[in-house]
Amino acid sequence: MFAALPSDVVVGRVIEIARERSERFAVEASALHAVFAGLRSRARGRQPFLDLALGVEGHIRRHLVPLAAARKRILSYMEAGDLTAIDVAVNDGFPILRRIARNAAEQGVEHRMVFGFSYRNAGALVDFLKRHRHDLRQVTGVRYSGELGHPFHVVDDDTVILPLDHPFVKEGRFASLLVRDRELAASLADGFHELWRNAMKNLREINVDPRRSTEGIAGPS
Repeated sequence: MFAALPSDVVVGRVIEIARERSERFAVEASALHAVFAGLRSRARGRQPFLDLALGVEGHIRRHLVPLAAARKRILSYMEAGDLTAIDVAVNDGFPILRRIARNAAEQGVEHRMVFGFSYRNAGALVDFLKRHRHDLRQVTGVRYSGELGHPFHVVDDDTVILPLDHPFVKEGRFASLLVRDRELAASLADGFHELWRNAMKNLREINVDPRRSTEGIAGPS
């Protein structure tokens, strides 16, 4: 009753079992790959990517560069510190606005801007628009807001740039954050749309309008 089976029968059965298992694993491997891919995408959503850049140069050269690589849309809310940072970069030979404009023209990117200002720095805003009017011609919409908040950019619905300023820092802009997170991008985009609805469409609504003497400074409203 308990006689051992011949060795060739045992080895053959072991090989057969191993073959069945390997074939079953090969069939299920594609489904396993899909499961792992889904887990990885959900993990990215829960753990957004965050990058910190220090100083004006770090903000421009590391965090504004994604605006020059946008594929679909840019929403920008900017204040006096942003204008100063861009002027510093352009004066140092880094034409960031020109790069953004070139990519927007090539890719058909929608780029809307809202400039926040107070009457104290309205003149600086007008001067900025005059200096950079050629590089702002690709902007699809510009509006102006007297309600100061916190500057930001939303790029392609998944990337957010948050500049950081402080009045006690000589340069003003001491750092910025780049965050890749769709939920944060969607929230800021909603805020931008509300700001856009309430913002002024025309610089003639403030005391000085550069378009009285110079045409083509800002894009359509």
